[in-house]
Amino acid sequence: MKLFPTVDVALVRTKNLMATVTGYRYKDQLAGSRGKYMFRPTGGALSHVWLKDWGFLQASSPTIYTRPEPMSFPEAPGILPLTPRIEYTDTAGYFTNLFEFDAHFSTTETRRGFSLQASGELKDKDWLTGGVGYDLGYRFSDSGYEKTITLHYHDAWPAVNIIEPFIDDAGTSFEQLNPTTIIISKGGKKLRFELLSGNAVLNLGENREKYWAPYPALKAMPVILHIPSDKNRYIGTIRYRVVIIV
Repeated sequence: MKLFPTVDVALVRTKNLMATVTGYRYKDQLAGSRGKYMFRPTGGALSHVWLKDWGFLQASSPTIYTRPEPMSFPEAPGILPLTPRIEYTDTAGYFTNLFEFDAHFSTTETRRGFSLQASGELKDKDWLTGGVGYDLGYRFSDSGYEKTITLHYHDAWPAVNIIEPFIDDAGTSFEQLNPTTIIISKGGKKLRFELLSGNAVLNLGENREKYWAPYPALKAMPVILHIPSDKNRYIGTIRYRVVIIV
């Protein structure tokens, strides 16, 4: 694992995977949400995962697709980002960790693998908080990776979605075995996406047709963990993992 602290970006490599996690803090203070660089992945997002003998497993795209150079950027109305993320929408707007440009970011290396931690607030495109904070933890090993997401409800109690898009290229198949398990297959390899703990409903393929991007030229299958609203809850934790099984 290598951390680049001046840009809050970490690169991780294990026996079977390579990953990039980013908390890059640059903000265009003058242009704000009109700045063309303000829709990049950040906030502790897992922006790329490459798997041995597979290729890209996960990738990122702009949080909101815009056309800063209309001659070079094709029209693509209604597409959704490929970047793994935490998000919710309520009467105040759309909030996500991908608009958190001030996340706290740290890394740890142990004998068992590599750990990363990011924390911040779910924010809108104008960097305003909505009332839900988050801690986002990663553990990488030779056999896969695990995420632990803790939500802190302090001024709002919305239903929250954790979105995990997986690259849907030729030969890739997805099968939901039960309420907590999805099998992803490609060639002779298989992965298991498994919800380990937490109050969430696992959904495969919702709005699948919207998960594509001109840049990068990829499409994805969304795996969605839906966390229902609960006004009696002030903290909630979801833990899940992606494991190589063949």
